[in-house]
Amino acid sequence: MKTYLAIAVAALLLLLSIAVLKGQRDSLALQLQMTQAAVTELEQAAMKSRSLLASRDAVDLKYTEELKNAKNENDLLRAAVASGAKRVRVKASCPVVSRDTGSASVDDGARPELDPAAREDYLQLRERIVSTEKRLAGLQAYVKNVCLAGGADE
Repeated sequence: MKTYLAIAVAALLLLLSIAVLKGQRDSLALQLQMTQAAVTELEQAAMKSRSLLASRDAVDLKYTEELKNAKNENDLLRAAVASGAKRVRVKASCPVVSRDTGSASVDDGARPELDPAAREDYLQLRERIVSTEKRLAGLQAYVKNVCLAGGADE
């Protein structure tokens, strides 16, 4: 009888151990699922972050290059104006200059042109306008392609 009792106690302990191990297995399986879900979420966030960084870099590269090209173009224009190859003209009309020689009035014949100091002011203003336009376009592209794209599904 003692043998049967020992076998019954051993079987009961074995069943209890199996139940505890099954509970631990189920708990570990749930933790594994939660960890896998967190890893998947982190991978998606990393991919989105890489995509946004690539978009930011593309916008930065494009508009930095455009800004550099605009500056080079303005520098070439400034050099051409300084050398006399190009002139800054003003659309204007000049009053007729008459000479008191008793003959009919004679036009001066010269086209209106900016004073040298005003030419430099014009070129600086032109450069600032182009720079502002390029920077604004770059910021608008950044907001559209990076900021708004990053918050679209949040």
